[in-house]
Amino acid sequence: MTPVADTQMQNAQTYETLISLIENSQGRLAPIIVACDDWELRQRLIDKYELEARQAKIRPYRVKLGQEPSVRAALVRLKAEHDHLQRGGEAVFTITGAEVLLRVTLKPEDEQSELDKFFGYLQWTREGLREFRYPIVLWVTYRILKEMNRRAPDFWSWRKAVLRFATETEAARSAAALLSPPPSSIAPPSNDFLPPLDELQAEIQQLEVTAPESPSLATMYDQLGRVYANRIESGKAANLESEQAAAIAAFQSAIQHYQKIRLYRL
Repeated sequence: MTPVADTQMQNAQTYETLISLIENSQGRLAPIIVACDDWELRQRLIDKYELEARQAKIRPYRVKLGQEPSVRAALVRLKAEHDHLQRGGEAVFTITGAEVLLRVTLKPEDEQSELDKFFGYLQWTREGLREFRYPIVLWVTYRILKEMNRRAPDFWSWRKAVLRFATETEAARSAAALLSPPPSSIAPPSNDFLPPLDELQAEIQQLEVTAPESPSLATMYDQLGRVYANRIESGKAANLESEQAAAIAAFQSAIQHYQKIRLYRL
C-alpha cells in the first residue's frame, strides 16, 4: 500500500470513530478534541460529518474563535440565538479558529496572548460547559494539542476523545519523493501524526475503565499497534519480542472494536 493510500485509510478509520462519537454522545457533554494541520482536509471532514448529522436529525452548529477565545462564551451566545438549542434538540457543535490565537508574546511585559487566554478559559470554565449536553468537536493544530494537556489539565481530563488526522497533502509529497528519491536517501513515510506511546497508553487505559464501549478505542488501538511497529522498524524498541507481541495484540484489539462499530451501525 502506498503512503498516500495508507494515510487515507487511517484517516477514514478515524473519521468513522468521529461520526460514531457524534451520533452516540447526544444528551451529554462530550468534548472531542481533533488535531489536524491539513486545512483542506479539515473542511472536507466538517462538511461530511455535518451532512451525516443532518441525515440523522442532528443539527450542526459552527463557532469560529477570534477576538473572543472563550469556547463557553461562544456557545452561550449561540444557544441564546437558536430555539432548537433552547428546547434541548439534538446537535453537534464544531469549534474552529484556535489556530488564529497563536500570537506569541515577545516580551515578559507584553499582554497575555490570545492563546494563553484560550487555555485559561478551557481550564477555569470547564464546569460552565455542563449545560451543553452535546458533542463539542474542538479542532486544533498539533502545536496546540501538545500544549493542551499541560496548560488546561482539568479540561483535558474531561475529554471524550482525542482524534488525530494525518496531513494527506504532505503524504502525497512523500509518495512522490519515494517514486523518484535522491540516490543517497530514501525516507520512510512520516509518523509524526501518531501520538506518543505513553500518552496513547494512558488514554486507552482511561477509556477502558470509563467507557469500554467507546468507538475511540478502535482508532486508539490501531494507533498503538502502529506506534509499536514504528518503534520496531526504527530500532527504538526496548524489547523486540515484547513490543512485537504488543503490536499484534493492539491490532487484534483494534479489529475487534472496529467490528463492534460496524455491527452497531448496520
